[in-house]
Amino acid sequence: MNFLSGNLAAVDPLVSALGTLNKSISLFAAFSLIGVLLALSFLLVEREGKLQESALKLLTVGRVFAAVWFVTSAFHIFLTLANILGTNLGAAFDATTFTSFVRQVELGQYLAFQTVVVGIVLISVNFIRGTLPSVVLLLLSLLALIAPVFQSHSAASGSHSLAIGSLVVHVIALSLWVGGICAIVLLNDSDRRIALPRFSQLALWAAIAVVISGIANAWARLNFTSAWNSAYARIIIAKAILTVVLLVIGFRSRKALQKSDSSGWNFLSRIILVEAFIMAAVVALGSWLSGTRPPTGKEQPFNAALAIVGFPTPESPNITRLLTLYDPDALIIGILITLVALYIKGVVILTKRGDSWPVGRTVAFAMGIAVLDFATSGGLGVYAKFSFEYHMIAHMVIGMLAPIGLVLGAPITLALRSLPQGRTPAERGVRGLLIAFLHSRYSVILTNPLTALALFDGSLFVLYFTTNDD
Repeated sequence: MNFLSGNLAAVDPLVSALGTLNKSISLFAAFSLIGVLLALSFLLVEREGKLQESALKLLTVGRVFAAVWFVTSAFHIFLTLANILGTNLGAAFDATTFTSFVRQVELGQYLAFQTVVVGIVLISVNFIRGTLPSVVLLLLSLLALIAPVFQSHSAASGSHSLAIGSLVVHVIALSLWVGGICAIVLLNDSDRRIALPRFSQLALWAAIAVVISGIANAWARLNFTSAWNSAYARIIIAKAILTVVLLVIGFRSRKALQKSDSSGWNFLSRIILVEAFIMAAVVALGSWLSGTRPPTGKEQPFNAALAIVGFPTPESPNITRLLTLYDPDALIIGILITLVALYIKGVVILTKRGDSWPVGRTVAFAMGIAVLDFATSGGLGVYAKFSFEYHMIAHMVIGMLAPIGLVLGAPITLALRSLPQGRTPAERGVRGLLIAFLHSRYSVILTNPLTALALFDGSLFVLYFTTNDD
């Protein structure tokens, strides 16, 4: 994760070393907290949405991770400022300089936002007693984790939407994978037997997302031959090798999980610890990578389009170009693929059960997804980056056309019909959690017509009246 970009002054070796160490600790604490919240939300046994004794014990450890993440996140702001200034750490504690950094510099704003959100999580984690609040804190933690990623891409390193989007997907998937393993390690044997089968399915998809997004991000940042001889590339290669090792271990884990006898669980107990240590090495490499600038190609004449979006201005729009141009927005594509995969899985579950699902709903949902992709990554999305006219058309398509197909696809109805019940009558399970959310005060507020109107119209005013003209 390269949170620093541009031309930096000479870096103090002590500041650089502290930065790498602090970042490693921060990422490990963040991933571990996310793993704890994941376990509380979906992996451990609950009763009518209430956390049980084993979950509350795990929550105690989660509070420690939240505190460590908050402290290291705040310290990271000072280390980053000293790194940019090329001074010792003391200069970064100057009140005027620090205030200017977090209020006027985009990177400082993102890092300050991350620290504030982590602080909210740290306070809130002391009061949660149910699965639904755990899910909310899990989402807040993921938001805090990815916030600095949106300021992580240099103008000289290819398509911004591909690089930043793939990195967001990579970080989220890696945090769920690594954090889940850390949470599994912290559980006792009886809880692990319950949580591991549930986590196994998520871990498979998270590992696939880590690999694909990692390849996409490396390709976007190292898009010329000489870049593969750089230190940045060597760190990526080392990280890739360790990831492959983790995939092999994960495959062995799934094989052992299929055995119900003691030998399978004894084997799992040994390899889970090995997997956790290797994942710690992957996190350390990731923090090292975050302080290493990706290589840049030959100096080129300044091009505004390349500086802003990462690729040259396309030729004037026509029907052919609108239908054929494509610049992948990896974050949106990752979200759309997840939605499609879940929808298909729901339809397959109903089909295997002998229930019917209207073909028209599936077609409508597919059309809604296709329209979203066209307006974000397709020709309309490409020209929206260069033309205010097409930008507003894309807004209208996303806000007014795509939702028609998604609503007609009835994904919530499909989820309620296909999601499994809890393992015991007292356990809500994922389906019960969804029902609880739909009837919660959060849902009541979000689905209120006044809220919908404020989000639809108000968001445009907030966007365009707070945009920096520079």
